[in-house]
Amino acid sequence: MGANGGLLYGMAAGTGADTTLFDLRWGNDYLLSFSGGRELGPNNQVDLKAEAERFAASPRFRTQILPIIQSLTASSPPAPGEMTASCVGARFTYQNLAGVTREEAKSIFQTVLDKGRPLGARSQVTADYECYEASYAERNEGSPDMTCWAVNNEGLHSYVVLEANYR
Repeated sequence: MGANGGLLYGMAAGTGADTTLFDLRWGNDYLLSFSGGRELGPNNQVDLKAEAERFAASPRFRTQILPIIQSLTASSPPAPGEMTASCVGARFTYQNLAGVTREEAKSIFQTVLDKGRPLGARSQVTADYECYEASYAERNEGSPDMTCWAVNNEGLHSYVVLEANYR
């Protein structure tokens, strides 16, 4: 009670009750995923079946969302170890994600930049993370544009959480 109901859509492996939603096997070592959603309102006031049918028949779903889903293709998967965790955001490409999802990486980075306090000329820091912007010379030597570290209880870097490059 009091929670909102919602519709989820995306790619599926199979049809019917045995459908595996949103995760498709890509070779032996990887999964591909694409999904989206739409909040409907209080779950005790929503007719989920009717809303799902209405959304599936809507111009937005038919002309914007469905063509994207239908256009997705995948090449052969990389060999194990060839692929590193990365994602693309609005302003940055994130890579070397250490134990965080792409959404968490974007959130960590944005929180540190928005709410962190300055530390030196090119760092922002919160209680949990420090993000450092590389100098021109460091970038020319191959350093990422931004590096974010987890901060330990003593306020020191403990490990790199993510690296980001301007798009």
